[in-house]
Amino acid sequence: MDREYFNAFLNKTNKLSNEDGVHTLTMMTVHSIKKGIDLLNENIDQIILTGGGRKNIFIINRLKEITNLEVIDIDDLGLNGDLLESEAF
Repeated sequence: MDREYFNAFLNKTNKLSNEDGVHTLTMMTVHSIKKGIDLLNENIDQIILTGGGRKNIFIINRLKEITNLEVIDIDDLGLNGDLLESEAF
């Protein structure tokens, strides 16, 4: 999902309560990750999370539920999930 698609979807949540809007967008994130995994057409056994989402227990638990995969925080692998992109460059 690219930024434009996300922003278009975000605008559609304006009439929801804050709680429902956050839940909807969070589940959209979870299902986007799942769709990306499905599109890989590869057998994988784990997801390594980076960025702020790796600290969101709701996202982690939903990913585990819908993918049946191990979900790992990249920090547990000795890398700083907040600085990963800047460390790469």
